Amino acid sequence: MRHLRVLLPAVALVLAAAPAQARVSTPDSARVATNASARVDAPIPEATRARIEGHRERARALFELGRNADARRELMTAASLMRESGVLPSVELITVATIALVEERPLVAAAAMDDLAANAEAFDKPDVEAQALLEAATQYAAAGEFAVARERHELLRTLLASSKVANGVRAEVEARVVAQR
Repeated sequence: MRHLRVLLPAVALVLAAAPAQARVSTPDSARVATNASARVDAPIPEATRARIEGHRERARALFELGRNADARRELMTAASLMRESGVLPSVELITVATIALVEERPLVAAAAMDDLAANAEAFDKPDVEAQALLEAATQYAAAGEFAVARERHELLRTLLASSKVANGVRAEVEARVVAQR
């Protein structure tokens, strides 16, 4: 459960960075389709929106039944549909990570945050990318994967050294990095 306390600040920042109607764009990490075109504020077709909502509703029901792996799969399907529509699935990936942390599975949470970081990078959302990299590094470290955690911290340092990240997000991320040491 202590892992949850680490991820919750990221939830707030990522949700604040995502528009209320989840209409920010992005594809996925290693699974990013290279031919996906980045469209900022891409509208989701109504039929696809209905499918996404169906997966979200099934995920909620499955989570309530304690079927966490199935709930995560439904959320990943919703995330995939969103990516295909040119929309950043930040809420879905954060929820996947949060469910994994409830199960005390930090590697699953880290993988979800890696996906979010790659998506955010692909669609030029550096504030979201920074938060996701920090969360991925934190969860890899919690799982004892220190070499991978160091790699994510290095990517984060490079990103923070650029002018892409908003000053407020940079300060928050840097403060959390210092607090974790």
